[in-house]
Amino acid sequence: MAIETNETREKSLNFLEEIIETDIAKGNTRVQTRFPPEPNGYLHIGHAKSICINFGLAQKYGGKCNLRFDDTNPVKEDVEYVDSIKRDIRWLGFEWAQERYASDYFDQLYERSPETAAERNARRRAQFKASVRPAQKVSFLALLGFACVSLLMVSLLLCYVRLNDISRSIVSMKSEIKQLEVEQVSLLTQHEKVFDLSAVKEAAEAAGMVQPSESQIYNIELPGANQAVSHSGRRSAGSAESLLDRVLDKLRGLLE
Repeated sequence: MAIETNETREKSLNFLEEIIETDIAKGNTRVQTRFPPEPNGYLHIGHAKSICINFGLAQKYGGKCNLRFDDTNPVKEDVEYVDSIKRDIRWLGFEWAQERYASDYFDQLYERSPETAAERNARRRAQFKASVRPAQKVSFLALLGFACVSLLMVSLLLCYVRLNDISRSIVSMKSEIKQLEVEQVSLLTQHEKVFDLSAVKEAAEAAGMVQPSESQIYNIELPGANQAVSHSGRRSAGSAESLLDRVLDKLRGLLE
């Protein structure tokens, strides 16, 4: 049979027992514990552990353990759970000293709480403002930066689309200019083959015009060609028409 020494006994104590025995050694011999279940359901294995600790310590050191129901949520609580908890405690072999309910102390809690609650709320509001205001500033700056970046991207996209349109227009204009140049060269070539300005001047001089100019020659139709020379000068009645007829006749004779 093993002999239990003081050293072995001290090592076997848990931290709760050590605290109680230290307090008793100082002269505080009253041991008071409580089991505070919430009557919103049936007990489980965790409750059984708490019952054994609280009632067991009170029993071991000659103290008392109260049963205090934490009935602070009446929506989920029921008398059925209260009766069930009592039965389970007695089934485990314990008996409570007093039966208490947290709702019995609501008036006392209310009388003591306003100042504490006001101070607590003021502290929480101050902490909330201190934490929210920088976040609001950061959020505003972030939102402003995002809006600026989005606006810049939209502007760049519009510029890109506009530059593409301008580039296509320039390419199209260059193509049209090249086509016009080709047509101009073709017309000039055909004009030189069909109509020689020196021949017109010779015909005009032979017809009696001293120094004929291009503006004096009216729509001269040439044989076998669709080209014509036009001008915007004025003609006098009679003599101008007969003079033009003589020029035309001379031209036709030279071309034939």
